[in-house]
Amino acid sequence: RHFATPTRQVPMFAKSGTKGEEKEVILELKMLADVGLIGFPNVGKSTLLSKISAARPKIANYHFTTLSPNLGVVRYYEKSFVAADIPGLIEGAAQGAGLGHDFLRHIERNAVLLFMVPVITEDIKKEYEILLSELEKYNPQLLTKARILAISKCDIADPEIDLDKLAKDLSEELGISVITFSSASGTGLTELKDMLWEELNKEQNQVIEISHLPIE
Repeated sequence: RHFATPTRQVPMFAKSGTKGEEKEVILELKMLADVGLIGFPNVGKSTLLSKISAARPKIANYHFTTLSPNLGVVRYYEKSFVAADIPGLIEGAAQGAGLGHDFLRHIERNAVLLFMVPVITEDIKKEYEILLSELEKYNPQLLTKARILAISKCDIADPEIDLDKLAKDLSEELGISVITFSSASGTGLTELKDMLWEELNKEQNQVIEISHLPIE
């Protein structure tokens, strides 16, 4: 444009160029969300997202129904936050088992991690610790993020189980907040959103980028 004039509106010549650079780069897309839903396949992550947001992820009764992360905007009174349904992890995901590497990277840009374990699980603490171990093997910095354990599918819990006591005992044992809920009946969903909002508004729990440590 600096060479254009009323009679030469488009330059008809060019200056000599300079030597450029050539390099190979790897671009990696990471999902950015306030809350990441983490758990084994079929623990109710997609169902929860569909209940607390307008997102409509695929829901079916078989493993790896979710093949890519789904985002949903969760309304919280006059405000909102974004939740991401991270596809199901399995033991060994950090070493590439299942679709682990494809999904674990998205967890790096979530502010709060919501671990989901069904109430019918034989050992809730063990399943939570397996998930935590996979995150640590993939990137130890993930353990610096805020964590909440949500016990799902409580509508099918054994009537003899005291859910409040179960949550309290696990919270004391694990040192994190624990909540029970049911997406099917809606029980505990309001309390779950309250807990997530409170955790998100702690200054140290803002979404920040953390460095990725390559697997050797």
